[in-house]
Amino acid sequence: MYVWFKQLQQISSGLKCPSPWFRCYDSSHCIAPNRVCDKYKDCRDGSDERENCNQPSRTPNTTVIY
Repeated sequence: MYVWFKQLQQISSGLKCPSPWFRCYDSSHCIAPNRVCDKYKDCRDGSDERENCNQPSRTPNTTVIY
């Protein structure tokens, strides 16, 4: 868990999230794709668990516009 958190902090300090990571609306973190819509708010603003989570599963090549 600590390694994942440390990795999250390092990525979040940059201007952009690596593809296909999700950037929180408040720009607080970059979230790994498997942590978006997992019923746990990883973003401070909860943007990784918004209404888009009720949509069908996405493939890695799908572009999601929030």
